[in-house]
Amino acid sequence: MAKIGVQIILSGFIFGIDDAGYEKLSRSSNYRWPAQNRIQHRVAHQFVGEGNEAISINGYIHPEMGVGMYKLDDLRALAAGGQPHIVVTMHGKIFGKFVIVSVKDDFSGLLDDGKARRVDFVVELKRYGEDGA
Repeated sequence: MAKIGVQIILSGFIFGIDDAGYEKLSRSSNYRWPAQNRIQHRVAHQFVGEGNEAISINGYIHPEMGVGMYKLDDLRALAAGGQPHIVVTMHGKIFGKFVIVSVKDDFSGLLDDGKARRVDFVVELKRYGEDGA
């Protein structure tokens, strides 16, 4: 059973209501069907396998609620490790292994001391593409 407030776990990084909560998760899957030219017939398409799968996580952090303004640096450190990571939802759905291809954060509502009131973020993941089954 997942901890209350946890929305998604990316290896050890938790996207949750109490810290880096996400508002939107987008997932896209592609399938490879290259065209096969044929004489005096329409072009046929042959299925040659699954293509790329991507997940985009959009959310925000409110540093005033006790979450560090630079929490996404933990995610950047995971990405810099060059390893795939398991993505699991709070409902137990295992998406599989993904790599972190980008982390973007936007700081807004800056206070006099330079702290942000809100940090919006977008994290882009791509399917690792293991060999085998």
